[in-house]
Order: sequence, then C-alpha cells, then structure tokens
Amino acid sequence: MSTWVWPEMLGRVPPPAVRLVGVLAPARHWRTALTSAVPFARLCSSATVLPSAVTVAEDYVTNGMLRSRLYGVAVLTADPDGAVGLELPGPAEEDRVIDVDLATSSAVRWMHEVLYDRVLATTPAPAD
Repeated sequence: MSTWVWPEMLGRVPPPAVRLVGVLAPARHWRTALTSAVPFARLCSSATVLPSAVTVAEDYVTNGMLRSRLYGVAVLTADPDGAVGLELPGPAEEDRVIDVDLATSSAVRWMHEVLYDRVLATTPAPAD
C-alpha cells in the first residue's frame, strides 16, 4: 500500500473510496474523549461530546478546555434530557492546520481503506 503514495504512481492509483470529513468522540470523561479525537484533529474536523455535568468540573475547566483548544477539538455537551449544546467551537476551516505530508501518507491511505471496509460491513447488500 505504501507504493500508492509514490510520486510516480500519481494518476495510476484510484482515489480513496471514502473520505474522512469529521470525527465525533462521545465519552463520559474529557480525557477519554480527547484521546479518541486528537489523532484525527490534523486530518479533519474533530469534536468531543461530553455530559454537561463534566464541563463544569474544575478539572475540565482548568485542563480539558485548554487542551481541547490547543489541539483544535470542538466540545459539545449533552444533557440527560437529550439537549445538545456547543461548549467550545473548533477552529474555523480557514484556520485549521492540516499536515499535508500526513494527509498524503500511506498510513492515511490505509485508514481510508479501513473506513471503507467498515462502510461495506455496515451497508446492507443490495437485493437481487
């Protein structure tokens, strides 16, 4: 698969079958959510979804919000009654820093292939 990103293969390799446009990481604790979202923050929009009670805790206010802002991860809150709110917006699209070398790496191509496999596994087979 690493040959797919070689310059001499340009125009010969098909484009990825899926494109990662965003990652949403729901969790009960901000550290767990950030652990899931941050690896993708340099590739696409990333956000965490936390219980609203977590976002008023001192640990989140002094550490979690700062780290979310530092890594460019948006934070959404969810109430037990189902209401969702925006705690911390992510960076604007023009302000996002995308690592071009990473985005064109064989590791990212492999990730797209894994995502495509998951899409195929969850998509019902067409009826004959």
